[in-house]
Amino acid sequence: MTAPHADQLIDGYLARLSDAARDLPKGSRSELLDDMRAHIAEARAREANDETDATILNILDRLGEPSVVVADARERLGLQAAPPYQPGPLQVCALVLPLAPLPIRVVLPSPPPACEPPATAASLPPPPAAEQGGHPDPL
Repeated sequence: MTAPHADQLIDGYLARLSDAARDLPKGSRSELLDDMRAHIAEARAREANDETDATILNILDRLGEPSVVVADARERLGLQAAPPYQPGPLQVCALVLPLAPLPIRVVLPSPPPACEPPATAASLPPPPAAEQGGHPDPL
């Protein structure tokens, strides 16, 4: 019986291993991945008659969690783990400034001083008939 998901399981493991080893020198990372591929191939050859998905998972489990494998490789090479990412002031400003409210005067400037509001009926001058002393409306 063959493992229907063997390639997917192995590719996923190697992808996690590669991701964990991204800070290793390129040559060391390639060597580590090649070694792990060789170990997987040897173990699969031993289990060739009865290879199932469970067998593949057991092989990968015996190799170890990718982060632990990379930590061991890093220790053998005398390398220190990369420090965790901490955003600097520029990254913080790039995230915070777009959220800061802009003053209203920048968005909606006040009208120039020469502008006056439109006239209303109460502010209009009286009609000319009222100025001559006559009655505008005879009853």
